[in-house]
Amino acid sequence: MSRPRNAKSARPVDSRKDSIQRAQLFRVVAETATDAIITIDEKSVILFVNKAAERIFGYADSEMMGREVTMLMPDYLREMHRRAVGRYLQTGEKHIPWTAVKLTGLRRNGTEFPIEVSLGEHIHGKRRIFTGIVRDISDREKAEALLRQSEEKYAKMVHSSPDAITLRSLPDRRYLEVNEGFTRLTGYSAEEVLGRRPAN
Repeated sequence: MSRPRNAKSARPVDSRKDSIQRAQLFRVVAETATDAIITIDEKSVILFVNKAAERIFGYADSEMMGREVTMLMPDYLREMHRRAVGRYLQTGEKHIPWTAVKLTGLRRNGTEFPIEVSLGEHIHGKRRIFTGIVRDISDREKAEALLRQSEEKYAKMVHSSPDAITLRSLPDRRYLEVNEGFTRLTGYSAEEVLGRRPAN
């Protein structure tokens, strides 16, 4: 039986070439990422770090490669990390979520800073490899702290004012918040008016 004229013969898959291309693509993605990418083995030894890890932690990659990842943690977290990894390797159970975990990092200059870590695992043969995406959230934490301070300052100013101050929704004008000045001047308690509309 003859082969159809329009049939195209399938090209053999060059798995080695494909693997090289994927490795090159990963390298490009890793080196252009703004978050640190750190890969460790079962003994927590660092196998790979990207440029962002150098910038965030202050070490050159040569200073991190081959060393235990605990060098990037404050002393009080190091033994906790070792126990957690050991427990996971024994049981396979995650005792904390592996996505957006808030932890504390340690820079080369000794300063601690807040980080957010997401972890992934890859099994290569019998070897387990772990990769962490580490985000420096210092700026976000500062912004949140400033917002909290501003809200607390606003709340103190509103509630200590002798004048009647209210916060109402639009368009139905329901009371969302009233201060002590309002309750004193109107005679209504906050419980009596919150969620309600003014009489006129």
